[in-house]
Parts: sequence; structure tokens; C-alpha cells
Amino acid sequence: MRDDLKKKISRNIIEIKRDIDAQELTDFFIAEEVLSFDEVDQINSYNPNTKENRNNAFLRILLKKDDKAFDVFTGALRQIGFDHLADLILNTETTAPSNGKCILFLE
Repeated sequence: MRDDLKKKISRNIIEIKRDIDAQELTDFFIAEEVLSFDEVDQINSYNPNTKENRNNAFLRILLKKDDKAFDVFTGALRQIGFDHLADLILNTETTAPSNGKCILFLE
């Protein structure tokens, strides 16, 4: 996955992990041939099998995938009713500093 797409996800990691449960998304990724059944088993086999552990495993795998995974992710979010989260991710600026401060360079 391109760095700018990874940044869009990582800059919204708190909202993503708070709102989603990876179990709700994995079928979309299998259908689009982005995740394998073995990868889904990795996501769902953490002990304890908690939402936080599933999300952590899912996001680690997701960020190693190609750009298609980003599109499937935002599309899947919309399919399960998280339009606000998809919009937040898609509209995240990746060129400005992540701390919200703007740096002005003068010549």
C-alpha cells in the first residue's frame, strides 16, 4: 500500500479501532481476493479473542497489502454503515503534519 494511503488509515487509527470490529469486514476482503482464509483465521484466532485483538491483527495485515486493500476497506466501511468513517479516512490530509499544526515556509 502506498505511504499516503497508510497515513490516511494510521492518522485515524483511534476512530477506526473504536468503531469497527474486523469480523464484520473480512468477508468483503475474501470476496475481493485481498485476504485469504488463512489471514482471516489469523485475525480471528487471537486469544483472548477480543475486538481489540482482532482489529490490531486486521490492521497489521491490511497495511501490508496493495492499494486495492485501501479501496476495499473504505468500500466495506460504507457497506456496513460506517460512511462517516470512510469519509473521515478518505478526506484525511497526508501532506500536513499529523499534529494539526501548519508550518509556513517563507523565502
